[in-house]
Amino acid sequence: MAPASFRMFVENSEEAASIDDQLDLLPRNQTAP
Repeated sequence: MAPASFRMFVENSEEAASIDDQLDLLPRNQTAP
């Protein structure tokens, strides 16, 4: 994979991780057993 593509992939992964962190703050009524 090209460095530019890899850099974009890393940035997207970090953004997705931050979104996951924000979702963790929300109540998970849908996923709760």
